Amino acid sequence: MHRIGIYAFQYPRQRVPEYVLYKLEKLREHVAQLVVVCNGGLTAAGRQTLERHADAVHVREDGDYDAGAHRHGMIDVVGWDKLASFDEVLLLTSDFFGPIFPFAELFGKMDGMDVDFWGVTAFNGPAVDTLSGGGEIPSHVHTTFLAVRQRLFRSGDFQSYWNELPPVATPHEAAQTHEQRFTAHFRNLGYRAGVYSHDGIPLVPNPPREIPDVLLAHRCPVLSRRPFFENGATTHWHNVELRRALDVIARSSDYPTTLIWHDVLPHAVPRDLYTNTSLLDVLPTEGAPPLPVTPPRIAVMAHVYYPDMLDQMAFHWSHIPVKHDVHITTATPEAKQLIENRLAATPHPLRERTEIRVVDNRGRDISAWLVGQRDILLDGNYDLVCRLHSKKSPQFPYALSRHFKEHLYENLLASGPYVTRLLQLFADEPCLGIVMPPAIILGSDTLGNGWYTNHLGATSLAHALNIGVPFDDFTPLAPYGSMFWARPAAIGLLAERGFGWADFTDNSGYREGDLPHVLERLVVYAAHEAGYYAKCILTPENAAKNYVALEFHLQKERGEARRRELVEQRCDFPKHQLMRYFDKRLPANSMSRQLATRAYHAARGLVRLARPRKNP
Repeated sequence: MHRIGIYAFQYPRQRVPEYVLYKLEKLREHVAQLVVVCNGGLTAAGRQTLERHADAVHVREDGDYDAGAHRHGMIDVVGWDKLASFDEVLLLTSDFFGPIFPFAELFGKMDGMDVDFWGVTAFNGPAVDTLSGGGEIPSHVHTTFLAVRQRLFRSGDFQSYWNELPPVATPHEAAQTHEQRFTAHFRNLGYRAGVYSHDGIPLVPNPPREIPDVLLAHRCPVLSRRPFFENGATTHWHNVELRRALDVIARSSDYPTTLIWHDVLPHAVPRDLYTNTSLLDVLPTEGAPPLPVTPPRIAVMAHVYYPDMLDQMAFHWSHIPVKHDVHITTATPEAKQLIENRLAATPHPLRERTEIRVVDNRGRDISAWLVGQRDILLDGNYDLVCRLHSKKSPQFPYALSRHFKEHLYENLLASGPYVTRLLQLFADEPCLGIVMPPAIILGSDTLGNGWYTNHLGATSLAHALNIGVPFDDFTPLAPYGSMFWARPAAIGLLAERGFGWADFTDNSGYREGDLPHVLERLVVYAAHEAGYYAKCILTPENAAKNYVALEFHLQKERGEARRRELVEQRCDFPKHQLMRYFDKRLPANSMSRQLATRAYHAARGLVRLARPRKNP
């Protein structure tokens, strides 16, 4: 078919992401002309890049979203007369990755279908529109990839539809006035619709957002971007298998998943992305997995403030199964001598270079690597660094301190086979930048409260570092305890800042809100900004322990919520019924009757205070 493609494009940072260029390059093989319409701003370099892939690039004021861009492309850029010379018009948006599988498969199948318009996927309605307060979303073809043929687009019906399309102010209005309306409007006029990904797909309301893995297993050529950015609650309640979808791509397609990560990482809320893509692995601690084909150059960067903990730390880093260097910082010359003597007495065949530096302890272990060892991070000599420190946590009770330390050491360096599998993660996943234990659960209130008093300082510092990644609301995705594995490039933004000792307060106390705690919470945000994601890892033993703890917390939280609900229901018991109950069982002037009545009114007052207030 003789096709023209009109691609609507909008990107918040005014640059052109790689996945768009890849898509346009593959699309050029199937269209005679390609027009890109950009809503809003576009850098000069971005425009030049797009012009190498498209026949025309137009930038318009941001308005009416993708439908406005498509209308502008058809009417103002191409024109109805020239449009009529084509067999098919493709109206595409930037809301999907692709082609995951060749566009040739898509067009080969749809060319033989006798329809007037078609899409790759469809919404299977009707369903309740929760955003409109109870309206209904009808069945419709998704307009992220919509193909329209001559019989329709040369008609007055089609031109009238676009000329009369009302202005919209929100994405929800745009969906209501165009995407949800287009299919029914033209079907009612007698035009025929088709869908590519239909046969064998379970009948769920919104397949691209609910079962992307199933669509890809049926060789659907597009993957919706939206599930990556959803609130984690959506993934939880709808059981969206994004990680399985990514596995299908890696296993069955030659689509470079780096394009996906480079797009979503700067814009997704880290903990939501972590939830949506299931970025946690449980690694076996036994067995004999093969080493990576090319062993990485590794630096252990350890701050040993407490020399009596050196043996425990060295025991764990001795599990690194390839040659590695050890760079140690400590606070005094005496501690340095003790460390030198102990390491000399316990040589290790895979430990090559050993360096010990005496540094200022202001800023504790955080300043030790960002100031005292900054050159190691920036010199380009290492592929991976393992960040450790002698963690005693004297501000916590003994049992919690011990658990926190073991949680970190074991989940980073449990055994030789465990670390081998960890290194293989980095070898297999080029966009993996940070590997760390998950937030501590036992004995801690971190979950749901991980910012503590650090949010304001983190916001200010992120702005200074040009980190535009959106912050998590309650618990930032972070290496709590500041121990992790990393590619130096993933934490380069923090190292390049050039922090000095004077930036850190003295080490007289443990204070939330100070620079070390702020920096600890910015590690993953800096990695996302640089194009790397973070993954959590656990040993099987720690996974079991943490799962039980999560069950406890969830049971407790839901049980208390249910209890509050029941109390409120009981307190809503009509007063006259309650008084009748009292009349039957309690004397009118008795102390019991008075106390019961007071308790009733007190409970009613508490319930009123607990209820969310309505906006005036």
